[in-house]
Amino acid sequence: ERCFERGQIFIEEGHFDDRPYEERRRKDEFQMKFESLGPVAPRYLRGLARSRQGNLRKEAGQILKLSEEYGKETVHAAMSRASSFDCYSFSAVQRIIQTQLVNPDALPDEPLKLHEGDYCGPTIEVEKRSLNDYIRLLEVAPSDN
Repeated sequence: ERCFERGQIFIEEGHFDDRPYEERRRKDEFQMKFESLGPVAPRYLRGLARSRQGNLRKEAGQILKLSEEYGKETVHAAMSRASSFDCYSFSAVQRIIQTQLVNPDALPDEPLKLHEGDYCGPTIEVEKRSLNDYIRLLEVAPSDN
């Protein structure tokens, strides 16, 4: 089977017929350690792989180091939050943890979903002026030199 979408994985079981089942399903130790961070970790690891934000093993390794410093629960919560915003990188997880430590109320509760043409910033009333006003501003008075 062939797929033209990015990030899709297809496994042809026929390619593994001559191997024991355990061998073809075995994960490496690093992946198992990362996935032990919590239920969202496998999905976050796949997101890291698809995001191509640098070296996958390095990004995942840095996240594992964060878990040693801040604890698995904190890192898992940050990964959950980052994935809800579709942000898959070490820097996203680190930024969330640091922001939560400094000011937990600074982060929005839900991701902001923008639709094309939507503007979610402040409403600002702009004074409408005639083009003649701008022309007068741009006119340069003759110099006395």
